[in-house]
Amino acid sequence: ALLGIGMSWVAAREAALELCAARVLQGLGVGLQSVVVPALLAELSPPHLRGRIGTLNAVAIIFGAFVCFLLGGFVFRAGPNSSFCDWRGLAAFISMVAALLVISSFTLPKPTPVGMASPLSAVRNVRFRRFPLPQDSIDPEAPLCQAMKGYRRLVLAGLVALVWQQLSGINAVIFFGQSLLKDAGLRDANLLGSSVLLVQLV
Repeated sequence: ALLGIGMSWVAAREAALELCAARVLQGLGVGLQSVVVPALLAELSPPHLRGRIGTLNAVAIIFGAFVCFLLGGFVFRAGPNSSFCDWRGLAAFISMVAALLVISSFTLPKPTPVGMASPLSAVRNVRFRRFPLPQDSIDPEAPLCQAMKGYRRLVLAGLVALVWQQLSGINAVIFFGQSLLKDAGLRDANLLGSSVLLVQLV
């Protein structure tokens, strides 16, 4: 929903400050789904399918980005000789897809957890050599911050990896890859830029 609202905002507004605010809203939406969706899938999936379903979620994200690259590179075009992406039209299209997903989510049956009571229950069943987990210290009814007190080093290790990934510059390659290839004089820069995500998908 946040991503759809942010994309609608981008499609409708022109002021730079508003566009930046819309991008922040989109970032919050992407960040929330990056955490909530894997946890929900782990909660609802049968144990023998949990890994495969989690992998399919990652594949769906990359495939969706790949489709957006193709739409922006070949369908939503503007300017003389279709020289640049009609990003407002693309944003409006994405917001409609997001609205359709939100509406369709109300038709889904109420999920029933399979195999665990909460995501923290899965954490309790994992053994780490360097990060021993206090098995008896988790109260399922406790607030998340209190329940995660014994896992600060583990959470920090995950956060460092994610922050380092962002600082590596991969977002610049993904976002501006097509423009960089075009400036380098390569033909079919849009198709070659989209192939970056296709490689990730493979």
